[in-house]
Amino acid sequence: MSSEEKENQDVEMEEAGSSESKVAPPGKDKDLLTFEDAREALKLVERGVSHKETWYISRGVRSIQTIRKRQNDAVLRRLIVAYFPTVSATKDLLLQFLEEV
Repeated sequence: MSSEEKENQDVEMEEAGSSESKVAPPGKDKDLLTFEDAREALKLVERGVSHKETWYISRGVRSIQTIRKRQNDAVLRRLIVAYFPTVSATKDLLLQFLEEV
């Protein structure tokens, strides 16, 4: 290997290492993935209700079992804010309950 090839290899390795530092922390990444999975499960249930198809509903309910294990208060809070109207007594009650727990 020539010295020029070694320098190119070193630069490539440094660039790869620097891009890893831009990745979000694992806790936030996991919460975001859990939120998106829960949102997809809710969409399946909503689609099943609107089309009167039990297949969509059963698939959505089956996926909730795996989501339940990854659920935490931050994900629940995001789901409540995303799915309830801006002014809702139920939304306020659920958010208040999450603060107490």
